[in-house]
Amino acid sequence: MRLPDAVGVVGLGVMGGALARALSERGVSVRGWSPDPAEVRAAVEQGALASAAESVEDSARDVDWWIVATPLSALPEVFRRGAASEPPRVMDVASLQGPALAAAREAGMGRVHVSAHPMAGSERSGFGASRSDLYRGVPVWLSTGSQGSEEPLARAEAFWTALEARPLRIDAVEHDRRMAGVSHLPQLASNVLARVLEAEGFAPGDLGPGGRDATRLAASSPELWGDLLVHSGAEVAPLLRRLAAEAEALAGRLDAGELDDVKAMLDHTRRWRTS
Repeated sequence: MRLPDAVGVVGLGVMGGALARALSERGVSVRGWSPDPAEVRAAVEQGALASAAESVEDSARDVDWWIVATPLSALPEVFRRGAASEPPRVMDVASLQGPALAAAREAGMGRVHVSAHPMAGSERSGFGASRSDLYRGVPVWLSTGSQGSEEPLARAEAFWTALEARPLRIDAVEHDRRMAGVSHLPQLASNVLARVLEAEGFAPGDLGPGGRDATRLAASSPELWGDLLVHSGAEVAPLLRRLAAEAEALAGRLDAGELDDVKAMLDHTRRWRTS
């Protein structure tokens, strides 16, 4: 699969920085912009960018793909500004696709836009946390609001395949419903666990490997997650209530000494996780 010659990237944090690194390593000319000048300087110095864009509009000018890796709340304004440069193909890497597709339509770029959500990331943030192999082997969910045209999705599939990722098509509504369970619920469960441990007087240094694994997501950016939960909170709330009900039922079994039931639950979840 052949990658495009020139790509513009807006946002050089974990996701955008990883994309810039991966593309540059494969000989693509990447022009990038970030609201943080230090990230741009680091990306140029480390070879992730061929050049620094002077503005959002400049990042979208004369490129084969224009890719936006900003927080979800920034998409409407970034799309509006980038549309002035009329990029031929547009992609975001947001974690929710319904709001991303709506922002692209509002900016007049719906016919050339694909929302792409790579199932990758980090609890860390910033360009320094990005790495060029972040997308290797990971699923990338693709959806589009464009009607009657196969071209945007087909080109997006080719793009991600060339980066050694696994592109998969999905309806945006189904994608966002799925993310509430497989991404947003685990994040908030980790936050709740961290609060309980802190309230019991434990520090991060007291945790064993299991505790570190289970609370890793608690170190994630509150700005990023606050941005997402504006849209997904109503979907996640009933899942959190179900989690709380399961925890309460488990506590009741422990209180009653029903250890056979507890062991049966542990066996069930082990088989689910290892299947």
